[in-house]
Amino acid sequence: SEVSESDLLDCFKKIEKNPHDIPRAAGKLYQSSAVWRSKILALRDCFLKTPKKTLIFVDADTKFLADPSEIVSDFYDIAACRENCYYQDEDVFGRCVNFYINTGFLILNKNEKTINLINEAFSIYENLEKNLTTNELFNPKRPNENLTCNDQRAFNIALSKDYSLKTFILSNEWNVRQPLLKIVENPKMYHLPDLHKKNNPWEPFLVK
Repeated sequence: SEVSESDLLDCFKKIEKNPHDIPRAAGKLYQSSAVWRSKILALRDCFLKTPKKTLIFVDADTKFLADPSEIVSDFYDIAACRENCYYQDEDVFGRCVNFYINTGFLILNKNEKTINLINEAFSIYENLEKNLTTNELFNPKRPNENLTCNDQRAFNIALSKDYSLKTFILSNEWNVRQPLLKIVENPKMYHLPDLHKKNNPWEPFLVK
């Protein structure tokens, strides 16, 4: 079904209010929004066009407290942090991070394998977007696991298709999201919605 202009505005209001709330009624719009497409396009274009050997790619809602150049190395193809576990209280194993990586902070060394990876991630994204329907069912308590069409899912699927890629898992001190905000004692990078807005809700918890 088509999404009306009022649905569009309503959807963006919901997302702005709570980025981890998945509005079922506007599911297709949210999942295939310009946000995800523009992000994976930027990742692909910046990486393929840069003359540099290494690309550090970060989301806009981030703030570094340490210099990421200190972890740049030719030891790996990709360096990244794992995604945080949301609703940890309901996890019977008490996990704080997931097995897949968060694409809000990536270090990519440019070579044939990583070029293929980025192209494959974009191809997967387009395929996911094309096959998305408004009747998809989502679990709002597992937002990052259930987003059926976003850059992160496409990237992780592409990553799992190449056994030869050397992926270096960084400490999540380098990608502190809401669930780890009160846990990580030595944060090196914050990754939080509305982080750069005045009077954001995270201010009392941030290390200055």
